[in-house]
Amino acid sequence: MATAGRIRVKLEEEFQDTKKKLRRTMERHEDITVKPCQQNHAISVWTKEENMERKSTFLRSLVDFEFGPPVLNLYQYVAEESHLLWSEARELFLLSSSSEPKKGLFLFHDNETDLRELCWEHFEFDPHSTSFSAEEGHLDSHTEVVCVFVVGELFWKNSQANALLEIENQTRFLNKSHVFFITDTDEAKDQAVKFTKKTKCCYLTHVFQVASDKTPLYDAMYEILQRQLDNFLSDLHSRASTGLVRDLTPKLEPFLEKLRSRKKRHQSSLTKQCVSKIKSGKELGIVGHRLCGNVLYVYEDNKMSTDPQKKADLRKCIEENFNGVVCYKSISDVFSPHCALRWGGPLGNGITGRMGTLGIFGTLRDTIEGPSQSENNIIALSSGHLIHENVAAFLSVNDRIGMCIWPANSSDNILDVSVVKLDQNVIDRIQTVILNEKITVGDIPKSHLLDQPVFKYGATTGRTDGRINIVDDFQLFDEDVMTILPRRPQSNEFSTNGDSGAIVLTRYRGKLHGVGVIYGGCLTLPNCQNIREETIAVFLRRAMDRFTNATQQTIELDRI
Repeated sequence: MATAGRIRVKLEEEFQDTKKKLRRTMERHEDITVKPCQQNHAISVWTKEENMERKSTFLRSLVDFEFGPPVLNLYQYVAEESHLLWSEARELFLLSSSSEPKKGLFLFHDNETDLRELCWEHFEFDPHSTSFSAEEGHLDSHTEVVCVFVVGELFWKNSQANALLEIENQTRFLNKSHVFFITDTDEAKDQAVKFTKKTKCCYLTHVFQVASDKTPLYDAMYEILQRQLDNFLSDLHSRASTGLVRDLTPKLEPFLEKLRSRKKRHQSSLTKQCVSKIKSGKELGIVGHRLCGNVLYVYEDNKMSTDPQKKADLRKCIEENFNGVVCYKSISDVFSPHCALRWGGPLGNGITGRMGTLGIFGTLRDTIEGPSQSENNIIALSSGHLIHENVAAFLSVNDRIGMCIWPANSSDNILDVSVVKLDQNVIDRIQTVILNEKITVGDIPKSHLLDQPVFKYGATTGRTDGRINIVDDFQLFDEDVMTILPRRPQSNEFSTNGDSGAIVLTRYRGKLHGVGVIYGGCLTLPNCQNIREETIAVFLRRAMDRFTNATQQTIELDRI
């Protein structure tokens, strides 16, 4: 009996020793799993391929999104632009994989998960523009991506030891700050928290439900991107100084600065006193301003200037109230309207021949009760400077479509939309549906618009994609205007001649929003980066409100 006992003890020691060796082997070779069987002291070693065939609980998808929560607008912008720089450098240099700027996250899920619905509920990734691609390959300590495991109530009810072991194996070598769990009930969250405490695979604050604050996840995405850009910059600095390196480095550094300062509160160097002085100069021909770094551009309409001495005194007051350089520009030397029977198609002024874009169709509605409205209330919108009231609108020289009823005559009208009442005989020719979606014209907070992806359909350039670049410190005629940069490599320019009047669209919290109307672009402005690529657009909601306040009529927009 004693001999049998010693043999049993020896076998147990050998078993434990063998198990430890296999564990160490697994740490060196990350594609195997060890599963001991206590009943017969057998040890099963599964390769990665056998794991996939025998017991894989999770599928892994790379989630990429175009329209997400506003907090990720900057993330999207920097990731896209810096990846273009990285691709350019990779053609000439050997770059480390850790320096490649990437965006998105890994989602671990089962076959039954509705990925679009899940990503919308948890992360506000717009279902229309979110893509999913199957990913394989083992995760290791070099994996720099946020990993999210879907572990709802059904998972915990049906989970086997193999499923939990799989999570342990998947997360073993990952940075715990990159690992997250999403659940659907309080019970499921409690189970996930217990598992997290036991395995220490992630922080407890990384276990989410739908209503949970996702700030830790978004912060992790930003931190990973910043490390990738730091590695990219380090790669560039390690190269011999060449023309390309000297060209890429100053392009990359501003993106890193944006990431480093993203949580700092932006304080404009433009004081309220200075803005007040600028606005007081309307009668002297001052029509707007724009801040570019420490340079303040003041826009003037020379046709309105009447008193040179008063204008000189006002300029002095503006300069005394601004801590920087003040430059004065004639508005006609700075901005160029993009003017060259479907919406997104051409629209022309019957007198001047100026061409722009038919932005969208709609229907006029009276805001006050009165006699029954005319059946012919179908209208088209375009840019306010393209055509004004009592001027016929044409698609071509001999193809009249209606009469403009708004705004009043003004060749420099920037802030309004043109409203063209369509002739009865052309209404049947209208082709309205491209996306077949209703458009919302609501006020999106300005803080949510910065870096927001947008798109438009113009008569000249068709569909182009861009990103809102400026929503602050830029006014014309006492109203805020926005600037838009093209999203490369999709578009070389967001708009050009003939695109005036096109509606600027975006997706925000599950709805298609109309946020702006194309006016034109900047011709030249020193100290402002990418100025020649910019498009200037007015805010659609404010332009429509001005029409309603003046006419007591609202515009109900058609589906796009």
